[in-house]
Amino acid sequence: MKKEICFVFLFCFCSLSLQATLLDGLVAHLTFDGNANDISGNGNNGTEVNGVTYGNGVFGQAAVLDGIDDHILLGSNGYSTSVGAISVWAQRTSGGVSVFTQYLTDTSRMKIFTSGQARAFSGFGSTLHNLIGPDYEDNTAFHHIVLNYNFPAGEHSLFVDGVLAASISDSNAPTPVAPGTLVIGADKDFDIQTPDNLNNHLGGAVDELRIYNRLLLQEEITELSTVVPEPSSVFLLFLSILFLSNKKRTH
Repeated sequence: MKKEICFVFLFCFCSLSLQATLLDGLVAHLTFDGNANDISGNGNNGTEVNGVTYGNGVFGQAAVLDGIDDHILLGSNGYSTSVGAISVWAQRTSGGVSVFTQYLTDTSRMKIFTSGQARAFSGFGSTLHNLIGPDYEDNTAFHHIVLNYNFPAGEHSLFVDGVLAASISDSNAPTPVAPGTLVIGADKDFDIQTPDNLNNHLGGAVDELRIYNRLLLQEEITELSTVVPEPSSVFLLFLSILFLSNKKRTH
């Protein structure tokens, strides 16, 4: 009985430790549960533009975008232009394909798209690189996308649904000199002759956006891409001890 309880404590401790690491380097965390507020404590609240609504997401609610002009402008406090990670659940059902855009100029940019596959790129012209994931089995479902970027090292990795989908280790894309504009659900480009230089508006939904000022590890990406959230460690510990106690009494 003592060994069993010790195992339960150890399992719960490991689970709790992983959850704690997901707070390290967290710059923004938008759950989209009825609003675009940042719960990381860094004040990077989103500003909904043109009637963003909220509907069913992967966890709770998600920001629903109409594919015409809906988008969310995001704060950039603590945003790292050199090394970091973007984690997001995205669903496309119509319209454009832009999930996340960091844009200052053509050579100071980074973007994440989703359509029949996930795509991420940065740079321009001779410095442009594309990371393209495999075709989705279900184009209209939510998919989890992570972009790890390390501009000084020239290393960028794209993960789709918890699995490494594409990477590059010799990119010459220059490090963005400043965050510029961060946009959810639209593509910003000064060459685009539209209001606010935006187009490619996503028709679909975005959920659980997290921005980090560090790279994410594989085990962290696996945790974030888990569709069904695990029970809290305390609740799991309670159930396990209760089960073991009942088992002992019946023998």
